[in-house]
Amino acid sequence: MGKAALDGTRPSADGIVRHVNSADDIYRWTGDQGSAGWTQVSGSLKAISAGSRTNVWGATGDGIYRYSNNDADP
Repeated sequence: MGKAALDGTRPSADGIVRHVNSADDIYRWTGDQGSAGWTQVSGSLKAISAGSRTNVWGATGDGIYRYSNNDADP
């Protein structure tokens, strides 16, 4: 992802960073865990907000959803 793609990036108070791109794909920053950087999370969102690691909310065209704390089944 380039700099232009970072407009959907939302950091949380405890340092977790989530991102939604223009294709509605969801990503979680894992570069601080020794990996290459961004990890895609299943699903799609129009917008994301992160208060903490376990307090993540997302919006689609159909409603607002809370993250289940499971990247395989958010």
